[in-house]
Amino acid sequence: METNILIGVILILVGLSDAVLGVLIVGPRVPEQNRKMVTGALLGGAVACIALGFAFIGGLL
Repeated sequence: METNILIGVILILVGLSDAVLGVLIVGPRVPEQNRKMVTGALLGGAVACIALGFAFIGGLL
């Protein structure tokens, strides 16, 4: 049980850092025509990581 909580917390932290990376660091450096695509892909990955983290904490996985 503790292992699932640890994995869940790590996944949530990875998702949050991915969101920060996408919005604050990578997003402004990408050319204008590709910015929405790159930022959306990074935020989509962040949401997926956070959802997996909550699934591990909740015992669904």
